[in-house]
Amino acid sequence: MIVGLLVFALLLGIIIALPFLLDLNRYRDQYIPWLESTLQRKVDMGDVRLNLFPRLGLQVKDIQIADDPAFSQSPFLVVPSAEVVISWKPLLQRKIQVEQVLIHDPHIHVIRAKNGTMNTTSIGRISSRTLSPSHDDDPAKEVNPLLGVLAVDNLSLSGGQLTYEDRRDGDASIYSVDNPVLTTESVQWGKTATIRAEGMLQPWQTPVHFTGHIGPLQPTLDIPLIDFEGYLGKVNWSAKGDLAKGTLKIDVQVPRLDTNDVPLDLSLTKPVVVSEVLAHVQVPVLSHKGAVSTSGIRIPSFQADLHLGNALVHLVGEGTPSLFQLEGKASTFSTQDLPIILPLAQPMAVEHLEVHSSIQGPRINVLDFQAKVFQGALEGKGEWEYSGSSSVFSSYGTLKGFSVEAVQAAFHSSPFVMTGVGDMQWDIQGSLETPSYPQLSGPVNITIGQGKISGVDVLHLLEDALNLPGLFGGTPGLTLFTRVEVRAEGHPRGLHIKRVVGESLDFSVQGQGIVGWDHRIDIQGEFRFSQKIADKIIQRFPLAKVAKKEYGLSLPFVMKGTTQTPSLRLDTQSLGSQLQQKVNQAIEKMLQGDENDLQELLNDGRDVLRKFLRP
Repeated sequence: MIVGLLVFALLLGIIIALPFLLDLNRYRDQYIPWLESTLQRKVDMGDVRLNLFPRLGLQVKDIQIADDPAFSQSPFLVVPSAEVVISWKPLLQRKIQVEQVLIHDPHIHVIRAKNGTMNTTSIGRISSRTLSPSHDDDPAKEVNPLLGVLAVDNLSLSGGQLTYEDRRDGDASIYSVDNPVLTTESVQWGKTATIRAEGMLQPWQTPVHFTGHIGPLQPTLDIPLIDFEGYLGKVNWSAKGDLAKGTLKIDVQVPRLDTNDVPLDLSLTKPVVVSEVLAHVQVPVLSHKGAVSTSGIRIPSFQADLHLGNALVHLVGEGTPSLFQLEGKASTFSTQDLPIILPLAQPMAVEHLEVHSSIQGPRINVLDFQAKVFQGALEGKGEWEYSGSSSVFSSYGTLKGFSVEAVQAAFHSSPFVMTGVGDMQWDIQGSLETPSYPQLSGPVNITIGQGKISGVDVLHLLEDALNLPGLFGGTPGLTLFTRVEVRAEGHPRGLHIKRVVGESLDFSVQGQGIVGWDHRIDIQGEFRFSQKIADKIIQRFPLAKVAKKEYGLSLPFVMKGTTQTPSLRLDTQSLGSQLQQKVNQAIEKMLQGDENDLQELLNDGRDVLRKFLRP
């Protein structure tokens, strides 16, 4: 009995002392070269110790895996402590079965370079061709030994940080998942694994969580079932698909996405809702060199419903994350539903909208768009690129058969109303830097057919400018026109009116000038009058003879003020110059013996002459 107790005590002492007597660090030095060969990265680790209680296993301290030198000199992965739990029963059959791996406070740094490559793509570039004489090019058979290491029944990861650094835009953008928790169950060949993960997404302080099943796991990495669901903040999502022949095919669904729930400052004036999002995604997980890769992602189909207030825009698309083709259609919507502020006096309706665009990073290329606006047919194309607080854009198109009255009502309120049907063509480029006015260049051409301007009587304005009330008798309080043409260019202050031409039964007008973004106007031009109107003017205002030319009477004018309250006056300086020229001609004739012109000029209007020549 005593001998038995002594033997038991001896065995117990040996078992207790075994972790201290058995130096596993010498095996560490044997396995590190194998790990480095497998990972194609330098590997360091600290003390390796055997644990017998409460569970049989190994404890490894201070694990470090180096990064690809092309990306960083800092470690790719740092694990202060990890435990490997081994099952007892398989040991009796001389088999080692890893029951669980516990990883504490890992720090992982994933980097995406300017050219789009990632520091993870060079990990574990070992193909099964080195293990088998087969030369099959099927990437699904190029099994990465690193993935086999993950085939443990249970994996538990907690604490630490997963960091993603994107260097594609020059200045690095850094995102992270803090205090991640990852657990797996039944990660064994032939079984369906369960995976759960959660963490806090930074810098937005947004919780992320998902759970799902994959399997049955196979050595070829084909996975018949992938089924996940989770949430990002308040946005729920699900993903279902499979992995076959090295390509992951997955259908991602988002029932509802509200911009109020997105952890980004989108600078929108009102929330936007996207519903029924369905995207089919294809990812070549294994390249032909056996490396894990996420480049070459394709989205063969995408669809969603975009809700803008009471309007619905149906979206469909296809492409890649770097170059995506997107189409949008809407039966009708109002600009008051848009989540941005437009320089409009009142909302305008858009009907039968169709847009075909190409999205490449911050650049949106509108291949073509068409819609019905202002009762006219809108067609065109354009390009828009956003960078920080500024953007550059270009656009070419036409708007045919639009209502001038509708355009005027949408862009500014005014005491006068212009009617008519017009056509417009433009080919403009520009930039916009908030809160400045846009900078434009390129032509804008507008033609308006027969119409009228209610509230503006040009003949009455001429009476006031000439200080000759009642010159044209009773005026109707409006101006009728048969045609208006405008040729304009972009200008830092607004639009440079290179030429404006208006025609009516009694007169025509030509001019040029500036219409500013602040609605101020500065236009100079001339009125040309019919013979009937010219006779009335000359009869009451003889000095107007100086402005009479072969084609008729022409009076210069200046228009100032704003588009709401324009002010029209005669250009007395121009008239004075014409008068001076007329006087010079008359004096020259007088010196030659002909005094008729000078005497006629003096008789026509001494008082009027004095009025226009006074300082």
